[in-house]
Amino acid sequence: MSSQETLDGPRQQYKRLEHSTLAQIVSQMVEKLSVDHLLAYGGLTEDFWMGFSPQRNVGIQAYRPQIEGKHSMALPSQLVVCVDYLEHTGVLGVEDALNDLQRVTLGSIFVHIKVMEFPDDVQGARAVDRPAIWWLREFAKRFDIQTYQRLPGGLYIIAYPLPKQEIIH
Repeated sequence: MSSQETLDGPRQQYKRLEHSTLAQIVSQMVEKLSVDHLLAYGGLTEDFWMGFSPQRNVGIQAYRPQIEGKHSMALPSQLVVCVDYLEHTGVLGVEDALNDLQRVTLGSIFVHIKVMEFPDDVQGARAVDRPAIWWLREFAKRFDIQTYQRLPGGLYIIAYPLPKQEIIH
């Protein structure tokens, strides 16, 4: 056991492992889809980047819409990666964020969303705490969901954007 693991609690250790696993999935997507440009929507953690190791060079643009003035600067990308961001946007911000994700996704999108499973976790409470089925319905309005996977505490979705005329309101 490393000294870092002894300092972290079980939830922090799980989060570190989870982000590393998600990064491996995204690395495989970069390889299989021959991605040259990746948009990190909402920012990604150091734990994610430590696990991210594609075998090809990929340009990465960090995009944090919550920072004033950055909203209009995101370039559409072949692959958009959004990890643990949407559930923090607030009830009114979810629609805008989902619409913006659709705008910037040229090819594929990988999204991980935390779903609260520990009701006593006040510190982990978020402005938007919805069940997995709600998130899947919202994504299906804008994206062609290729797959999704429930994980302890959340889910990830891999999808392609719907053509503009097919967007369901």
